[in-house]
Order: sequence, then structure tokens, then C-alpha cells
Amino acid sequence: MHVKTIILGGGISGLTAAFRLHEASEEFLLLESEDRIGGKVISSEQDGHILEHGPNTFLSSYAPLMELIDRLGLHGEIRFAAPEAKKRYVLRNRRLVALPTTPKQLIATRLLGPLAKLRLLLEPVVARRSAGTDESFERFVARHFGRQVVQRIAGPFVSGIFAGDPAKLSVAAAFPQVYRLEQEHRSLFKAMKAGAQRPRLCSVAGGIGQITKHLASRVQEETVLNAYAQRIQWREDHYLVTTGTHEYDCDHLILAVPAYAAMRLLEEINAPAAAELRDIPSVPVKVIHSIVPRAAVAHPMDGFGYLVPRGEKIRHLGTIFNTACFPHHSREGEALLTTFMGGAFDAEAVDTPDDQLLEELQREHATLGIYTGEPIYSSVTAWPRAIPQYHLGHLERIARLYQSMRKTPGIHLAGNYLNGISLGACVESGNTAADSVLTGPRA
Repeated sequence: MHVKTIILGGGISGLTAAFRLHEASEEFLLLESEDRIGGKVISSEQDGHILEHGPNTFLSSYAPLMELIDRLGLHGEIRFAAPEAKKRYVLRNRRLVALPTTPKQLIATRLLGPLAKLRLLLEPVVARRSAGTDESFERFVARHFGRQVVQRIAGPFVSGIFAGDPAKLSVAAAFPQVYRLEQEHRSLFKAMKAGAQRPRLCSVAGGIGQITKHLASRVQEETVLNAYAQRIQWREDHYLVTTGTHEYDCDHLILAVPAYAAMRLLEEINAPAAAELRDIPSVPVKVIHSIVPRAAVAHPMDGFGYLVPRGEKIRHLGTIFNTACFPHHSREGEALLTTFMGGAFDAEAVDTPDDQLLEELQREHATLGIYTGEPIYSSVTAWPRAIPQYHLGHLERIARLYQSMRKTPGIHLAGNYLNGISLGACVESGNTAADSVLTGPRA
């Protein structure tokens, strides 16, 4: 069977690429290895609560994502987080302390000692721009603010986004906005005082899964489920994609699959590209939902949630107070919490029995004064390869990857391992891959 374009992977990146080709009236076929569409974007309903098993929010600042939502007719379904969500907590000596977000709050916070605060005040004087070499997020923050800020504030921040090791993550690749602030202002303290407007946290009525649901409905006729791509071969003037039951010829091929899957598929036809993909690791994460009676909640839950620094002897990485962020996604009289376990420092969590993790989490929540008693409902979602890690050298690695891809013209990459792990970055990646098909030469 010949199709102009084959898209492998029905996550948000692949669906976005498919929708863009659909709007352009281009011939394509979307092959998804599983029996459902959407990838890690999964929303479910449980007794009046909306549970997010993958991404929980997105930012209003991502124009490609907001434009996609408009094109899907979902603009009126956008829900902005409550004002309370601007407040974040960090655990310190088993007490939740509000995370400082302004220079004044940084000086007053109980998270830092006197010497660390003095180091903060000196930052505008001692700060220097990066010498241009790749630098870890840990070293970058320590260079500006000192080690205590790394341990008590920046480290948990990294856990909340990448579930990774700040000593290994490249600041330029993983946190380009922070890196640009240094390039523009030299002093991060001065950049904070400049007070750039923060984008708003968003969701969609019924959950973020509504986005992938609407995308899937638009390309339903061009979608094949349970189609696991086993092999890609080059045949004279086209690519041959082999699944368990079919063979497809195509001029263009969009690989909207995780890095490890793209590596496997490219090994035969582009070994240098596969080698670069092999060096992009990922970390496991378990997402745990807890529904508790509001009367059992001891904490005011007046913020987005909290993060846990290493060294606090608490296993979970952090908890989101969903009911505070999006009250319309919760049932009255009850509270929904989403907790994350695993990551770079606790990879074995993904193999720990769910019952054991739930018991451990219940004890930790009680110890921290979050709620008392047992949850009304709990669920666990395991992602063995949840988040790709942008380790030192990532930008150079991706540049070499794209250079290697010139060996296989007509194959285009999309996904969260390239230029951003957020929902908006994945949408932009899918758009870019589709545009390459629309404007680029065929194989």
C-alpha cells in the first residue's frame, strides 16, 4: 500500500502533525502501536473529579498550542487556574514553606539561612555571564546564588519539571528561558526585579485529554491502531514501513515516537542518527491520585502544591493540590491530589508494588499534615520511560542528530526529546515536522 506520508506515533506530536496535514488536504496515514490514541496525555473522570495521568497543565504563552486549541474549536473550553495556584510550597524540615517568587520574598524566606541570603544580595555584583560552554543547571544556579539555593529551591524545581538530576541537566537545553535571562541581564536577581509578566496556567474543561480526543476525531479515518512498526527500509525511491500485518510504502515518514523507539527504527537505515538517540536517557515516574474528604484535609491547600528537596527523607517528589488549582475539576466536599514518585534518584519506584507505594504515600502525607485517614480513592499510573533528560551536551547532540538525518531525506522527527518536554513544545514539534513534509523534498 502506497501513502504519501506515514506518521508513526499517535501522541500529541504525531496527532498535531496529522491534523496539520489533514487541514492541508495532504494524503497521510497515522500508525499507532497501542489500542488507543493520545500517548501520555490521558484524562479520566472519577466520581466528579478529573484525573490527569500525564501532563496536568499547560501555559498560555505557547502560541502554537493556543492556536491549535482555537482550530479545534476548544477556545471556550480553556480553564485558567485559580489565583491560589500562583503560590507554591517547598518542604523544609517537614513543614511546607511558601516558595519565594520575588527578590523581597527571597530575602525574607525561612527556606534560607543568613549567609545564603547575603549571597543572594551579592548576586548582582558577583554575577557573570556564562563563558559559552555548556553548564549544568546545578552549577549555573550555584554560581549565581550559592549551594543552599540549589539544595532547597532549585533542586526541587528540577524534580517538579524533569524529575531529573540538576547536576546532569544542561541549563541551556532544559531551561532556555533561564539561560536567556542571564544573557540579557547578567544578574538573575535583576531579571527577577524587572518582573516580566508570568504566563497563566491552563487546562481544558474535562481535562487536557480533550485536546487529543478532538485531534483524534479529526484524523480518525486516517488512523490505524495496534500497528506496531517493526522495521523501516529504503527501497529505491521510497521508504517501506513494516508492521506485524502490513507493509506501507511512503515518500515521507514522520517519526513522532519516543527517542528509544526512533533509535530502534533508524538503526538499520541511519546508524549515526540512532547512535545520537541512544544517548538521550529517560526517567521513570509514577503518578498517584488521591481523593480525600475535605473534612480530612489538614492543610489549607491554598497553592499549586509542594515540592520535596532531597535530604528531607520523604520519598515522593511532590504533590499537586488539584482542587485548589482547578476547583471545577473536583467534586464539592472532597479534595483531589496528584503525587509523583520515581525520577532520576528513585528509579526503583516504578517497580515497587502499587499497594506498597500507596501505603508509604499515605504515611508521608499524614506526617506532613496534608490529610488524615485513608483516601476515598487512589490510583497509580506507571510511566517506565516518562521524561527524556536533557543532559549536558544535549543541544550539540540534537544538532548532530539533525545533521545525521540528512542521510535519510524524507524522514522527519517530532517529539519531546528534541527541543522541549512541555505540551506546547510537543505541538510545535509536530507542526514543524508536518511543515517539512509540506515544503520539503520527497525521499
